[in-house]
Amino acid sequence: MKKICAFVLLSVAIPVSAANITLVPASMSVRAGEQFSFVVSVDAGYEKAVTVKAALAYPETLLDPLSFSFAPGLIQLSQAGYDQMSGGVVIKTAGFPGGFTGTRDLGTITFKAKQTGSADVSVAESSLILNTQNVNVLSGVTASVITVAEAEPIEVIESKAITAPPKDEPITGAPQEGGTEGTETATTSDQGAAIAETGFPLRTALIVVLSAAILGGLAWRLWRK
Repeated sequence: MKKICAFVLLSVAIPVSAANITLVPASMSVRAGEQFSFVVSVDAGYEKAVTVKAALAYPETLLDPLSFSFAPGLIQLSQAGYDQMSGGVVIKTAGFPGGFTGTRDLGTITFKAKQTGSADVSVAESSLILNTQNVNVLSGVTASVITVAEAEPIEVIESKAITAPPKDEPITGAPQEGGTEGTETATTSDQGAAIAETGFPLRTALIVVLSAAILGGLAWRLWRK
């Protein structure tokens, strides 16, 4: 009798883990037009699981599924009824070589928020967690809530024409910075005036010399004759 009671107590003390499929995170807030992702997590409990089929229901008016990426080391099953991404349902199925116990990821799904509202992405009851005897041990399904807010307004930046400030025009005859240009101009004018003044006596002297030479030549010729 004592052995039977001990066996019953031992059986009650052993926890039994329920197999389930969950989405991580359980909730999030996004804006219309944004993309967001869920991790599809599988808890096989203490019984070894070899195949997982995750069927995820979503509202087509609010969300648009874009892609699904399987976790490494899995064998993807793409047969009809085991692979779908349209019509308000995403179905992805994979085999786990050697099986597993505890928790593993099936993959990551990415959605795009189409418009504002509250959307539920839920694990449908048609999902499966098959053990080594090909028995479905799935005992629980969950849902994630997505709140879609309005898209952020785009800030419009007005472009303004930039006008360059007017350049200061130099004043004619006025010396610039340091007085160099005014000094050079005055010096050049003085030199020109000096040349002009000395030019007239030189021309007169040349005319006198040439005239004297011509007259001398004529006088010499007349004398010889």
